[in-house]
Amino acid sequence: MVAQNVPTFSVIVATHNRPQALVRCLRALAGSDLARSDFEVIVVNDGSSVDYEESLSKIRREFDFQYLTQKQGGPALARNTGLAIARGRYVAFTDDDCAPAPTWLSALKSCLALHPEAAVGGKTVNGLPANSYSEAHEMLMTYIAEYQKRNLPGWSPFLAGNNFALSREQFVETGAFDQAWRYAAAEDREFFSRWLARGKEVVQTDEAVNHHFHAMTFSSFLEVHSRYGSGARLLHRGSGRTGERLVRSGPFLFYWNLIFFPFGRCSMTRAAKYSALLALAQAAHAFGYFRQIVAGS
Repeated sequence: MVAQNVPTFSVIVATHNRPQALVRCLRALAGSDLARSDFEVIVVNDGSSVDYEESLSKIRREFDFQYLTQKQGGPALARNTGLAIARGRYVAFTDDDCAPAPTWLSALKSCLALHPEAAVGGKTVNGLPANSYSEAHEMLMTYIAEYQKRNLPGWSPFLAGNNFALSREQFVETGAFDQAWRYAAAEDREFFSRWLARGKEVVQTDEAVNHHFHAMTFSSFLEVHSRYGSGARLLHRGSGRTGERLVRSGPFLFYWNLIFFPFGRCSMTRAAKYSALLALAQAAHAFGYFRQIVAGS
């Protein structure tokens, strides 16, 4: 019997009700500079209510990938479903609204060669710069990462669930994603709190670029950050169990710097708009957090 080639990566893509976005993601992965034999792609449809067949019919003939469906259970469950059939030495995660750069996987591979026992993540770039809400969202993620690196010595980088890779074996040993998290709201933070509690390393590299096409409106912007607040509350309640290290000091400095973060990065008019949106995101986050307290959890 001839042994099957074991790819370096199993790329797991969770999708829900975004077939056209998924096609863009798959085309981006098809353009990877990594040898095709070096990675497999596993798509998990998380209970979508829209048809995918028409959108996927053409790319199926151009690009080989595995396609699974499940009853809707959230991104954590979807990623774990893909994990169940993954063959790669490492698993890499992205989402349907992302388009990894051609060098994304090769950059992750180079970083993992230096840190084989670490979880490694790349740099996420807003793919919709004309959308003020999407731009403000990614700006907030950038600010948090820079603030932690500058003000919290020893703090590990935050890796978002749409842009990281790690050993499949180590991922399983850590317990994979907690499937009780049914929405995209801190399920990645919850996993990494357990990862860090085991003494594992987290490494971030700007060479692994992933473009994020998360189209937002005013209402969806508020909803996303309110959901993050709810997720933060649930995470904080379980911090004793997971070992999550929480930010307790310097809140004034954090918010003061946040408000002025956009200035110097774009025109004054745009910076003022982003500053207001960043403040609004924090208000929505606080609302979601305290709403979860009122709900008794």
